Amino acid sequence: ALTASLQVARDYVRAHPHHSAMIIGSDIARYGLATAGEVTQGAGAISMLIKENPAIIALEDGHTSHSENINDFWRPNNLATAVVDGHYSRDVYLDFFKSTFKPFLAEKQLQVSDFAGICYHLPYTKMGYKAHKIAIEGQDDETVKRLSDNFQLSAKYSRQVGNIYTASLYMSVLSLLENGNLEAGDRIGFFSYGSGAMAEFFSGKVVAGYQKRLRPALHARMLKERIRLGVGQYEDIFTEGLEALPENVEFTSDANHGTWYLAGQEGYVRQYKQK
Repeated sequence: ALTASLQVARDYVRAHPHHSAMIIGSDIARYGLATAGEVTQGAGAISMLIKENPAIIALEDGHTSHSENINDFWRPNNLATAVVDGHYSRDVYLDFFKSTFKPFLAEKQLQVSDFAGICYHLPYTKMGYKAHKIAIEGQDDETVKRLSDNFQLSAKYSRQVGNIYTASLYMSVLSLLENGNLEAGDRIGFFSYGSGAMAEFFSGKVVAGYQKRLRPALHARMLKERIRLGVGQYEDIFTEGLEALPENVEFTSDANHGTWYLAGQEGYVRQYKQK
């Protein structure tokens, strides 16, 4: 969904070059307790500002896409948690990567060696690594090392946050930008995937001075300020979160000062407050 929003925003800015667009991708990956997908859970959001003259990454023209009617993952209407066929979903993900990556190279007349890094949708890092191995197969040692090193850097935030669905790819991009050592003009590949299923591959080039727009210290602090829970605490909170939000009950927050939090629901409207 966030990739679709990015494309719409890009086309809007092309048609209205003096305008800007902000898009936000936010999600919660929640599976049942004691299920295979439980360890991949995560929650988070990514926002992007799309402008005529980008300050971080300039998207290149063209993309390749592939879509099929695939039941690898979904959340039934009567469930609050997702259902996934893990092995099947992995195989579909890899098939869709092959169906978009190689055609993109052919269409744009590019080589794998033309990329400084390739970022992937990362529901969990091992799935992205399997696609990465397909990408580097048969490449020279220098290309393999560069792309492999940058894959590990792009997966750093994913290992700390988990799966955030629609924003996962773009958290990988942010992780590479903030933890890597890219230079102006370096090309980054984007592999976007959504179960159901849809995949796209496109690319962009790093803009000179991009480091000035990044906030690695802020993100490091956000991750450090999280509260570690015991298994029992986590399971209690998880179970409570599956229940319908009660009416006219005010919640408190143990977050840091200045943090916005869900304070309750009144008249079926969620109430938010800043601590």
